[in-house]
Amino acid sequence: MLKLFIMVCVVLLIALNPAYAAPTGGTNPVTDGSLVALAFEYDYVFDREIKSSYVSEGKIKEANTFYLTLTTKPADFLFLYAKAGGANFHIKSTLTNGNTLIEKYKTGFFTGGGAKVVYEVIPNLKFALDNQFNWWRADLGDVSYDEAITEKSGYRSAWEYQLSAIFSYTINWNKVINPIQGEWPDITPYLGLKYSYLKMDNDINVKTASGDVAVPDSIRNDNKVGIICGMDIDFLSLGGFMFNIEFRLLDENAISGALSYNF
Repeated sequence: MLKLFIMVCVVLLIALNPAYAAPTGGTNPVTDGSLVALAFEYDYVFDREIKSSYVSEGKIKEANTFYLTLTTKPADFLFLYAKAGGANFHIKSTLTNGNTLIEKYKTGFFTGGGAKVVYEVIPNLKFALDNQFNWWRADLGDVSYDEAITEKSGYRSAWEYQLSAIFSYTINWNKVINPIQGEWPDITPYLGLKYSYLKMDNDINVKTASGDVAVPDSIRNDNKVGIICGMDIDFLSLGGFMFNIEFRLLDENAISGALSYNF
């Protein structure tokens, strides 16, 4: 049954591909008794408000990020991680001239890394600080504008810094629901706050018959502080597998999932 659940989780992560963002993850990315974890992660962002020159209203309409994360545990309280994969998104902007510009980007290279410090407040209750930096670059794919486009080329690059603080509590179902037979996974829900700073630059050329289009440059996220809530599910009977799901609200609308294996 647990193997079927893991297969469904993987399929859902892939099928959601319809983000440039930074999931925080839980307070135990490498389980007890392991030193390294490898995870496949997927992040989907929708409606993240942005601001820039030439823009009266703008948002990251949709974004997808999919990557592998390698996490190490040099000490019981410290986790270091690096990630690499791909990302794409599209931006919708209402320009100061009243026209609407939609930029869609091809899948580009995504990478990042960070560190997480964890402190056990009392048994099962933990506090964690997560500090990370991410970078992405991709070529322009398609452009939609109020006038017919005659020429388009270029790319965008983006970087994001994020600092998060979360509390988590681990529930051991084997103790809660005994004497029901079978080995049940531990679950660890968590909740916290994050601060993030996103900046996008471009080298883009878009033209219409009437001249150059003022493409937004030096894009930044409009809201800097958000809420994080998520859950780790540790499959004890499968020895090393863990599933994570996370939601991010207020500064962005986003959902992420990860399936990891601990060595």
